[in-house]
Amino acid sequence: MFTVIGIMLCSIAAGIFLRHLQFCWIDKVIIWIIWLLLFLLGVEMGSNPQIISSFPTLGLSALSISIISTAGSCIGAAFLAKLCRLKYTPQTDRSGKSISLLKSLKGSFIILAFFAVGTIIGYFGILTREILPEKLSFYTLCLLIMFVGLSIGHNKRVFEDLKSVDKKVLLLPLFTISGTLAAILACSIFFRYQISDLLAIGSGQA
Repeated sequence: MFTVIGIMLCSIAAGIFLRHLQFCWIDKVIIWIIWLLLFLLGVEMGSNPQIISSFPTLGLSALSISIISTAGSCIGAAFLAKLCRLKYTPQTDRSGKSISLLKSLKGSFIILAFFAVGTIIGYFGILTREILPEKLSFYTLCLLIMFVGLSIGHNKRVFEDLKSVDKKVLLLPLFTISGTLAAILACSIFFRYQISDLLAIGSGQA
């Protein structure tokens, strides 16, 4: 964890120092690294016989916990919107046309596709954890954090954008996290896992 935090802080500082350079390519690189990371995680999961053998029960539990956690997060956000009387503004493209929900979720579907392909490849032994370099997924994560930090540090308007945002919106992370953890605690009576484990899963989901 400290390695990842250190990489993030150093890359933000580097991004600030390199603001005189053009980084118009960095967003595409971040997307490619995310795809690679999810693919590698899929390979690791698919090539792990213990995970695959327990997938019918473990997978169903994970899906249920994910749905409940997401629902809690949405309820928390909705409660904040009602409490602070926040209005939803639909996303629009450059021409001012509203972006459909399906189009906005396109990136998520692509990410899931890379993870699914990696899982299939790992399951059939086309590419396994033994073939891949050790800790490749961790190094890929560090590379992703580095480019994200560079992007944050290079963005001159990041603090100006924060100032222009309604201060009530800054409470959104608090409410979504609270909603997620509350939902996890509520569903703990239906699962045989320890509450500490469920809260750890919910924290990752939040």
